[in-house]
Amino acid sequence: MGRLFTAIGLLLACALLSTGARASLTDYVADLVMYPQVLINIRTEGKFHFAVSAAVTAALKQAETALAGTGRVLLGASGTEPVIRVMVEGEQRTQLESRARATADAVESEAIR
Repeated sequence: MGRLFTAIGLLLACALLSTGARASLTDYVADLVMYPQVLINIRTEGKFHFAVSAAVTAALKQAETALAGTGRVLLGASGTEPVIRVMVEGEQRTQLESRARATADAVESEAIR
């Protein structure tokens, strides 16, 4: 199980096969809507706990408010390198880029001092 994080697709396939259903994968994803994503990686100097930063929390909340339910903002630390990932997903790519950049700027200003 040490490689569980790399086998999500395989686990999904096994889960679908174990249901015994005869539906095709096309049937499972028929209602799936794909939205554009913007990903920005911010290299930090060691660990940075972004959840305790008022500036990062405010930028995150501002991005979520701007998207107004039409997208999502994810912030996460890499488990293998000193990097914070900012991912914004939604309907309008231009809005995503500005929200991702604003959030990434807040992370950079707090994490790299």
